[in-house]
Amino acid sequence: MTPAISPHTGKSSVLDTLGPLLRNARIPQGATVSHKEWISSPENFLERIFALGIEGSLAVRSDRSDEDEHPTNAGRYLTLLDVFPAATPLLAAIERVFASYDSVRPEDRVFVQAQVSAIRHAMVASTTGAFGSEYDSVSIAAGAAPDSITRGDAPADTWHFSAEAESVRLPRPIARVASLLRELRTLVVDGPFEIEIVDDGSELWLLQLRPLPGRVCVPVRKVAFDRAVAQVEQARNQGAVLFGMMPDWNTAELLGAHPRPMALSLFESLIGDSVWWRGRADLGYAPPYCNQLVRPVAGRPYVDVRASFESLCPADATKRQRAFLVQAWLEHLQSHPHLHDRVEFDVVQAGFEFDMDARMKAVGCSKISNSLISSLGKITIRSLAREQMESEVKALCTQISMPRCKSLPLLDRWNLLRECVAIPFSRMARRDFLARSLWESLVRIGVIEPGRYLHMLSDAPERPGLLESNASRAARPGQFDIRSSGLERFSALPADTPCRNPFVLSPGESSDLSRLLREHRLPWSPQQLVALSRMAARGREFGKWVLASILGDLLAEIRALGAARHLDAELLSWLRWPAVVDGLEGDPNRLREASVLARQEYQRDSKLKMPLLFAHPAELEFVRIPSTNGHYLGRGKAAGPLVCLTAESHKGALPSNAIVAIRSADPGYEWIFEHQPAALITAFGGPHSHMALRCADAGCGAILGIGPERFERLVHGIWVSIDFEEARLDSRSAGVRRGDRRVA
Repeated sequence: MTPAISPHTGKSSVLDTLGPLLRNARIPQGATVSHKEWISSPENFLERIFALGIEGSLAVRSDRSDEDEHPTNAGRYLTLLDVFPAATPLLAAIERVFASYDSVRPEDRVFVQAQVSAIRHAMVASTTGAFGSEYDSVSIAAGAAPDSITRGDAPADTWHFSAEAESVRLPRPIARVASLLRELRTLVVDGPFEIEIVDDGSELWLLQLRPLPGRVCVPVRKVAFDRAVAQVEQARNQGAVLFGMMPDWNTAELLGAHPRPMALSLFESLIGDSVWWRGRADLGYAPPYCNQLVRPVAGRPYVDVRASFESLCPADATKRQRAFLVQAWLEHLQSHPHLHDRVEFDVVQAGFEFDMDARMKAVGCSKISNSLISSLGKITIRSLAREQMESEVKALCTQISMPRCKSLPLLDRWNLLRECVAIPFSRMARRDFLARSLWESLVRIGVIEPGRYLHMLSDAPERPGLLESNASRAARPGQFDIRSSGLERFSALPADTPCRNPFVLSPGESSDLSRLLREHRLPWSPQQLVALSRMAARGREFGKWVLASILGDLLAEIRALGAARHLDAELLSWLRWPAVVDGLEGDPNRLREASVLARQEYQRDSKLKMPLLFAHPAELEFVRIPSTNGHYLGRGKAAGPLVCLTAESHKGALPSNAIVAIRSADPGYEWIFEHQPAALITAFGGPHSHMALRCADAGCGAILGIGPERFERLVHGIWVSIDFEEARLDSRSAGVRRGDRRVA
């Protein structure tokens, strides 16, 4: 009979017991020494290690009995890698590990192992039940050091899957770990656990097994999963073929990955049911196969990518040309899913670009006709016309007082907001993206250096005075969230001041750009293109501000109506728009009952791990979270000033209740919890890092592993707000383009 193994008996003891039993992994050779034995005769232990005949480097690991008694202790003591297998360096390494213990007891141990070389993947996996999860999960980092994931200093993808799922459909490294988890589950008792493993290309090596805090799993995932599959199948039957939360309007960033019903239904009504494409149609784009942009699945705001792509095809192209374009774009995105948040620049060609032939060829559209390219050029020229942009901004200015017209019913004012603000804003957003595409193509062909476009915008000689003149009005920071506490006022923008580093096209840039504009028959000089691009960017920002401002007023009015019926914003957030308006005139108890049901459904849906991009229902069974998305760990909300720490930072640099940003929060930053941070954000890491366990123990929310690019963008901000339930991160910078949520 196979013995039951407790994970609480210590690192080396667990591995020694598992060694002869495992079929799906091997355990590196090694031996342990107690402090009593070490003090008595270190030479004897060194002889014992060298007698094992280990070739290559050694790993000297902590092995204290209390190390796995609490998650806070994970990684608390020292582990040394790449120790040369000779007496002097090994003796010094063992002494250092013993010295890392708070106070060394005679029975405390150090574990010396052969270090696995030629690592293809480093992985950490946990079983169902860890922290209440209903999934097994595996985090994987390619070509990384053995402890790179627990340190959180390497980008790692994470896969979630049910314990009963057939691992044959998983990538081979993940499938092998899934089989190992199933085997270990039959051997290990006392609840959920976590393992560290490495893959050398031929075998898995188990380095550690530690217990994790278990929470009772309410078995509701199956109910939510079946409902989500039905929603996907219904959408596919209606024509949807690809679902994403970051293409086009980037609903995951705008609303959060799991918004509450009120926020989602507000977006659907204001933007998602036709406004999103009608503004584009005015610029010369074709209508999509359906009006609906968002296809909610398990409460997540998935964009119908086919509909989105169809709305970015020229209207004067033939039906066959448009179908060819859309199919090529869809196939390119599916084969390059990491581009899901940059479809406008790396997948779709929705306007003219200076490297059009290369861009078309890259996505499989090399046979596109010159007439289609000409159509895209006409859209760009029409969209960046100065007169049209100026007229658009003036029209938006006239709408500022619209919500004050209390004589109109609330729903009538809502319809005015859709027609008179949301549609013009969608046009301005598209104009801005067309201008950006032009400048990004100039970077790709080497005419300008990366960053010059942003330099140009930041050095705009004309400040958007429209924002200054209307700075007394308020705009809601959480644009569609009725729970936003109060209204945030935009401060007046600084007056024009000479820029220390003004943007001026160099003679070479100006000459090359002038030549390109003539060659492609674009009706602008280089200086005119600069001015029009700035105008498009400012117009988009102003349109966003007007939309947020008026929407904030309307939501404040709904809150007041609810308060009069003793219904607070928390309760209202669970209801859908516009049904809530009629409900406020009826029995408030019916709204209370509806909110309870909606909350229960939301909580069931929240048990599901959902991919950012997928095509088929089967993809919901094995969910991959890319390393750049970030892992939201915590509940509720957090907000505060952003403080970026480095290894050189002093404790005095961190105020209390700040949002702490650390590129790689490996062990050594435990002191931040003395300052009661509001939350932690890292570029690397994930749910299996040491810092994840410490955050959970300290009750500190965290977003781990947002990726180096997003992290670099974030650290330029001055204020951050996080909604952990909705997986939403908002930042505000000190510059003009604050809180720039990407919409198009």
